[in-house]
Amino acid sequence: MTTGSGRRTPAPANNPGDPAHRPPTPAHGPEHPTPATVMPAHKPEHPVHPPATQAPAGAVPAQRPRAPARTTAATPGETASPPREEPAAAAEREPAGREAGLAHGIADAVRRCPDVVDLSGGPFGTVATYLPGERVPGVALHEDGIEISVVVRLGRPLPEIADEVRAAVAPLADDLPVNVHIGGLT
Repeated sequence: MTTGSGRRTPAPANNPGDPAHRPPTPAHGPEHPTPATVMPAHKPEHPVHPPATQAPAGAVPAQRPRAPARTTAATPGETASPPREEPAAAAEREPAGREAGLAHGIADAVRRCPDVVDLSGGPFGTVATYLPGERVPGVALHEDGIEISVVVRLGRPLPEIADEVRAAVAPLADDLPVNVHIGGLT
């Protein structure tokens, strides 16, 4: 600290024993509760699962009871409904079913090529067909073409392998352009 004359004066010491620098003590009584009554006692962190719901080690979790099966038997005087179609036949009529069949057919045709090791999702896994409940990596179906990403064996020129993949997919492609990406080499 400096004074107006340019001389330095020492700063006052923070001596806890000095009564002038002691913090004031709180008053205790009914209108001033003690700190223990103001702040709740320390409680440990809450567990992720409360102990009442945790199963002992090695225990098999309980299963929910299943609802009774519905019956569709016809009552007297009522005709029975026609049998349900097979799920595969219904899926072929839906666009998602056709897309699933096409994506799986292309993937199988590509895997049968001799120098193809497997399909690849590309650098970020974006070369894929997304279907309800599943993903077909390495085959992306677009309105303007088909994109295929493969991992191949070294030994033959890569353009020859790509032409072989295009030829294998051509019967399924419906005259759409087929773009083949070499996603990896083994």
